Amino acid sequence: MTVQIQRPPGVNVGVNNPGTIVYIKGSELVDGSIRIIYTSGDDLTRIEKRTSGIWNITRFNLERQVIVQQASDLSGVLDSGTAYLIDGVIDMGSTQITVPQGGLTLVGLDLSISGLSTSESSHTLFIDDGVFSGDLFLRNMFVEVSGSGSKVFDLDNDENLGAVECSSFNFVRCTSLGILSNYRQGLWDEFATIACVDGLLMEGNWSGGFAILTAIIVSAGTAFTGTLLKKGTALVIAGSIRSDLNALQLDAAGSVCDFEPANITNDSEFLMNGVRVNPASAAFPNMPASSVKANFTNCVGTPNTHIGGQWSITSTALTTISTINTPVKLAGTTTYVDLQHFTGAANNALTYIGADTAAVVISGVLPLTGTNNDVINVKIRHWDNSASAYVEISQSGGVTMNAGGRAEGVSLEGILNMDTDDRIEIWVENQSGSRNVTADLGGLIHLSRR
Repeated sequence: MTVQIQRPPGVNVGVNNPGTIVYIKGSELVDGSIRIIYTSGDDLTRIEKRTSGIWNITRFNLERQVIVQQASDLSGVLDSGTAYLIDGVIDMGSTQITVPQGGLTLVGLDLSISGLSTSESSHTLFIDDGVFSGDLFLRNMFVEVSGSGSKVFDLDNDENLGAVECSSFNFVRCTSLGILSNYRQGLWDEFATIACVDGLLMEGNWSGGFAILTAIIVSAGTAFTGTLLKKGTALVIAGSIRSDLNALQLDAAGSVCDFEPANITNDSEFLMNGVRVNPASAAFPNMPASSVKANFTNCVGTPNTHIGGQWSITSTALTTISTINTPVKLAGTTTYVDLQHFTGAANNALTYIGADTAAVVISGVLPLTGTNNDVINVKIRHWDNSASAYVEISQSGGVTMNAGGRAEGVSLEGILNMDTDDRIEIWVENQSGSRNVTADLGGLIHLSRR
């Protein structure tokens, strides 16, 4: 190897072992010196700086980047305006990383190359400064915290609108993911837990929520018996919880999330879309898919949300019609079954209680009896709560009543969009005269998502 050196004015360049080391500043034994070194064994050329008697790779040109090669590079007060590049797997030992109030960014070369590892017992890797921690961004790397009683996080943002984002990131052999409190949001995407035991405790007020996307739980010989997202004693989610997690390797004793409806402020904001879980587990023990706060769609191994429900006539009553061609609400006792995001506080009234607009289809068959040869028309009516008015959705058209008290089956079907406190009712009119009608037992109306 041949090295050619041009000395800029005012710069003293020294050469030691020509072709191997070039001193840009200082000399071999002086702290603060900077050198270029070539090692033939790995055929690499590096820029190093001597600090406390040790030569370490130093940053070059990228002023907002620090190359991390040892635990001490992440100790003490860290710079919120700098990206810390994790060069290889760093044994953190008992060193803790204090997340500054201004935030912290750690970036790896790849999640199979860069990581932070410790096997210390009763150890917490990421902590705050005792007041609050800022944003934490972890990308293209892994973390391993495997000691007994140890955890990854104990951070409190104190409602300073911070975020914890882990992208292209793995938790490996972690005893516990720890605690995050009072952040605005969490976003973990392209994410895995591998051979971990327990998950993350969420505490306090979260104005945004949490999303775990393109994510998987991998047992790798260690049963995940804990809960991936756990509720703290005072947890309030003002935004949403979203996931498409693959948890097929979740242990039967484990769970994905133990949140309950009271933890979620807004309706339909516990969103599980395409989540797959071990069917032997109680993946969501406190969040029924039927809750108005939940929306489970295309999930496997856990129940899905089926917006809608049905009612049937379980006690007949005469519907009094006083005026020809004038609709009145159909009378009778209606018994409701499997209402999800709907209530049936009154007879013949399916009321929507969700927050998001629901596109639904309604269908049914009603056996009616009345005066022979009377023509009866049955209507689906939508009470639009925002307009305080009824809207006709569809009607059966004229159906002729038969003699001898024989019931005539009337079919109905319609589609509509419903908002909060809108309701669906069945009304009937006699197009032949002011004569009454009765809905017989067994009549059924069914409502479901389109």
